[in-house]
Parts: sequence; C-alpha cells; structure tokens
Amino acid sequence: MICRSGAAISEPSPAIKADEAAQSPEKAGLLGVIRHNGPWRSIEEVEFATLEWVDWFNHRRLLEPIGNVPPVEFETMYFQNQEAPAKEAGLT
Repeated sequence: MICRSGAAISEPSPAIKADEAAQSPEKAGLLGVIRHNGPWRSIEEVEFATLEWVDWFNHRRLLEPIGNVPPVEFETMYFQNQEAPAKEAGLT
C-alpha cells in the first residue's frame, strides 16, 4: 500500500491478523470470536455464534463513552428522556 507521500506502508499478513484475533477475541470483534471458537461443523453453528456475539455486543457489553451501560439500555434512556418534555408540553 502506498500513502500520499509515496512511501510504502506494509500491512500485516492475514496470518498475523488471525494470530492477534486468536489471542484477544474481545478486541478483534466478531471475526476474532468466529476464528477463536472454531472449527465449526456447519454454517448453522457459525450463524448461532454470530447471533450470540450480536446479543452480547448490544445487550451486555459495557460502553465507557456512554457511561458504562449497554447500548440498548442507553438507547432506552435516551428515548425516555425525549418523550418526557413532549408529555409535559401536552404534545403526546
């Protein structure tokens, strides 16, 4: 890969990326979890593992920038706060 200055930038090989994912699946995201927990016997097992990861990502992962709460909980609080002023103003 070449950057704007014309200097060549080397990228890690896929094998290195896979090794990093295997060592730290939380940081590697879904791909790291899939690779770390394999080998898989069927596509259904991969799909189920993907669904479990998405559930964790949305419902149990604590996200520091939003107050160490799961994204779904933060979204619920956000919309409750949006509805309160409208109810007080008699708009709903």
